[in-house]
Amino acid sequence: AACRAGKAVYCASALNLAADRAIEVRERVEESGIAFMAELPRRHAPATVRLRELIASRLGQPWLLLCHGKDDRSLQDLTRSTASRYRPATGDSQWQTMLELVDWCHYISDRKVTSVLGEEHHADRPNKRWKKVQLGFANGELTAEIFCGRTIPRGWQEAVSYRSPAALQVSCENGVAFLDLPSTLVWFDEAGRHTERLDQDRPVGEQMLMLFHRRVTSLVRNTDDLRATYHALALIDAARQSAEEGRRLDLDS
Repeated sequence: AACRAGKAVYCASALNLAADRAIEVRERVEESGIAFMAELPRRHAPATVRLRELIASRLGQPWLLLCHGKDDRSLQDLTRSTASRYRPATGDSQWQTMLELVDWCHYISDRKVTSVLGEEHHADRPNKRWKKVQLGFANGELTAEIFCGRTIPRGWQEAVSYRSPAALQVSCENGVAFLDLPSTLVWFDEAGRHTERLDQDRPVGEQMLMLFHRRVTSLVRNTDDLRATYHALALIDAARQSAEEGRRLDLDS
């Protein structure tokens, strides 16, 4: 409807689409020429922005990403850190969380994914369900391990906070960084430890709305989010297939 009316789209809903529907959405947006922006708060979090600056200037290229997604949201109250609400995804909600984590790691790496390995563990109890995706990148120079699950029963707050892993650990050529969203970044190099708290930055939701406004008013069309969202959906489909078949999938061009 937005494409037919020529209206720009800020997509804050869960993009849990089948492959053929995702292709249709992508083609309609491209044909209509409207501005399209997907709400990807992890990309625009202050800690992520600062990490990319450090990779370019101090830390060097990453060779390992360890991502730990906390599945602590209830289906009745799915709320992002930006305070925007969206409908619960159909099927397994962990795959929707995994989609956002896959996009996050791919965005930070800025490299081509060449292989996917997916694993999932089913159980009657929610705290025994987890999923894991391993992304292999070109030339074997980088691996991303992404875990999503809840291994501790809900309500055990003391256990949850005890030695909780960072949301993302990035090992680079010249150092290592630990991120906790939205604004905590600790990194190490030969000089030692560096702690950065980026609490003075604008809220992530406000930054994304400002970016959307710039895209709507710009004369240069930006379709990066559209391609990135479609690519993340394709990687999740590959991860699901890999988990079902119990083997690593090598991706063609």
